[in-house]
Amino acid sequence: MKDFKNKVVVITGGATGIGKAMADKFGAEGAKIVIAARREERLQEAVADLTAMGVDARYKTCDVSSLEDTKVLADFAWAEFGQVDVLVNNAGITGGPVAVVDASEEDYQSVFKIKIFGMLNGIWAFGNWMIAQGTPAMILSVNSETGLYVPGPMMGGYPRR
Repeated sequence: MKDFKNKVVVITGGATGIGKAMADKFGAEGAKIVIAARREERLQEAVADLTAMGVDARYKTCDVSSLEDTKVLADFAWAEFGQVDVLVNNAGITGGPVAVVDASEEDYQSVFKIKIFGMLNGIWAFGNWMIAQGTPAMILSVNSETGLYVPGPMMGGYPRR
């Protein structure tokens, strides 16, 4: 897919950072944007910014660690635009540095729920609908380099503290 004009792009974790940069880029190329995150005030700011750039953008609060929340996001996207051409599983969490031996099970559970099940929930909530559209579509899943290896002693598991 090389032309994003009038395509619908849904980006989880789309209010800030890499997700917002992707929303800006897809929007600049003519895509309609749905961004999702947990913090509504950040979503409102991001949509206002996108709208000021001339992008047709919407937002929906969503906790991607919940399949039900992610299904509500999918329902919202199809209700707003009637299609989804690109899903970007970008939501993630960060936290202060901590050694693996000091991180709690809860820290790792949080990371796993968002980074792994968040991605799977996106695929489960959107995938079959995207296939049923019968048009070219793609699902992109974003991860940091830490997803490939642990680069240092204080990069345990992105724990929230």
